[in-house]
Amino acid sequence: MEVEAVVYLIMASPHMLYAYVWTSPVLYQRFCSLCNRVLGKSWNAVEWFEWTAHVIKIVQTVTFITWYFTCGSLPALDQWVSFKSVFGIALLAFGQYLNVLVYKLLGRDGVYYGSRLGRPVAWVTGFPFNSIPHPQYVGASVTFVGLCMLLSTPSHVQNGLWWICTFICLCYGMSSLIEQHL
Repeated sequence: MEVEAVVYLIMASPHMLYAYVWTSPVLYQRFCSLCNRVLGKSWNAVEWFEWTAHVIKIVQTVTFITWYFTCGSLPALDQWVSFKSVFGIALLAFGQYLNVLVYKLLGRDGVYYGSRLGRPVAWVTGFPFNSIPHPQYVGASVTFVGLCMLLSTPSHVQNGLWWICTFICLCYGMSSLIEQHL
């Protein structure tokens, strides 16, 4: 398998988990019960989902960093002071603002599909939920676009940085559609 295919597969892997948990919560809960028995844990399904998502995000981050430095180095210092960098920082900051706000409003149970996994989750209708559909996914996408703007060099663009960025945004879009319609 080519390196690019592995990168895309790993970038999509959290969304495969999200789709599985969202569409098959009972099976996922049974799997979590099995993990508890085998590993001697007493975690609920939300705790397992959070842990698994974090592990996948670590693998995803290491994969992206490895790919990035395989394709080239960081932008030169003079490229950091530009409209592209300022806009990238603004996008990154706004995306992280949305992510932190969503986590603050929903808590662990809300972020990690507690409503599907038998946990009580209050329905939130204020900002950002009344203005931005799927604000956590929008926040993650905007964060990644901002990061790519900051890190883009001709070498990385030539090696597919914007294709990877687009793919990740499409994965978040697909996760949003799954949550909205399934």
